[in-house]
Amino acid sequence: MRVVLDTNVLVAAARSRNGASHALLSRLPDERFTPAVSVPLFLEYRAVLLRAENLLGRTAMQAEGFLDFFLAASHLQEIFYTWRPVLSDPGDDMLLELAVAAGAKKVNARIMLLSWRARRTCHRCWGTQSKTGFESSPNAASVAG
Repeated sequence: MRVVLDTNVLVAAARSRNGASHALLSRLPDERFTPAVSVPLFLEYRAVLLRAENLLGRTAMQAEGFLDFFLAASHLQEIFYTWRPVLSDPGDDMLLELAVAAGAKKVNARIMLLSWRARRTCHRCWGTQSKTGFESSPNAASVAG
């Protein structure tokens, strides 16, 4: 199953070995799920994880090594269109766009904060589900494909 992970999942995993994010990423590669990544999302992951406040004693080379590993365990999805669903957080638009292009079954993002119109569109096109499976972040929601 392809999943899309918000940048905050990678940051949380980098900051603590005790949380659900670290447990999830520690499973990679896992036959049960494959992260879907686009070039813009990967560049965001890289920019955020290489910030000094997220290195936490690691070198930039170690962070780059993790990103190389993460990318090798992921499905690189090309996006040939730009569908802008107008989410309440414009930074999450690319997550939903990637989820559609990759046929992802799960999206980790603040989907419950969608504008009313986008929420209605998501529900009508895909149907929404409550949190299931490995999402344990309080701001995670599932979108079924």
